[in-house]
Amino acid sequence: MASVKRDGDRVIIFDSSILSECTKEMFDPSWWEKRGDILGHSSGRGKAWFVRGERFPMVLRRYRRGGMMARLLGDRFLGVFPESSRAFLEYALLERMISLGLPVPMPVAAIAEKKGLFIRCSMLEERIEDSRSVAEIIAERALSAEETDAIGMTIRRFMDAGVYHSDLNIRNILLRGTEVFIIDFDKCALRRGDGWKKSVWERLQRSFRKEKTLSPQVFYQDSDFDAIRKASGI
Repeated sequence: MASVKRDGDRVIIFDSSILSECTKEMFDPSWWEKRGDILGHSSGRGKAWFVRGERFPMVLRRYRRGGMMARLLGDRFLGVFPESSRAFLEYALLERMISLGLPVPMPVAAIAEKKGLFIRCSMLEERIEDSRSVAEIIAERALSAEETDAIGMTIRRFMDAGVYHSDLNIRNILLRGTEVFIIDFDKCALRRGDGWKKSVWERLQRSFRKEKTLSPQVFYQDSDFDAIRKASGI
């Protein structure tokens, strides 16, 4: 059950069935580090920290801009209401997808704080344990037929539910055996119709090809993407 805490221009939403309490300090990596609860971290535009939660491991993500705007604004976004921040929108979308039975991380908490014209925001979400991204797998071996089928059928489930993923790539698809999860729903939304689906497939294919270009030893051929697409039936 979602609980909301307000303190001036700072708003926190959290699942009280997962966290007994949620404070602003819990969105600061140094707070977890002092407790000895940092389990690791990822790199990239939006650095994420893996932390030890009360019930299960979690991911702490701080929302940042990309491209040229990152140099100017970093983690600041223009906004009026914290409740309309990217973290809160993603939290709500994750809740909706879970209600639809889709395999996504469980949202745990989100914070948004307004200062002047800008909003900063962060999120805590479930870390999918014992999983590996498609990018990690193809760095070591080719995807199996069972895996390409599972990926394709899972993507079909999301598309049938109208979930538009703005950045579906090989790092946002996780496998645990043949169980498939999709992550990172920042700037994603529910959409009607079918016109948006083509761009999602194209982005996924580009991510495969880009990985192969950067690392020729990667175990990928376009037939792998074709198998995923065929399994989806779309």
